[in-house]
Amino acid sequence: MSDSGLFIEGQLQIDMCQKERRGYQEIVADMKKEELQAAAISQTEPIYLEGGDVPVDYSNVFVSIGKSASNLAGLNWHRRYLDDF
Repeated sequence: MSDSGLFIEGQLQIDMCQKERRGYQEIVADMKKEELQAAAISQTEPIYLEGGDVPVDYSNVFVSIGKSASNLAGLNWHRRYLDDF
């Protein structure tokens, strides 16, 4: 892993909250141009991972599962991605 870290773009279950993605799309595009680490969950699959559900404590990453937020598929995606990373 590079010193610059990793940005993961999740997918939100609540329609109203999906608009939040617009606020950082330019940042994600700039990161990819600079070849920084950025990953995105497919927006067409029922895989949900919301930033507020993913606290990070140094090398420990926690994911909470909820009814209308992150789901088990999101947790599994996150786990597989970080294992590969």
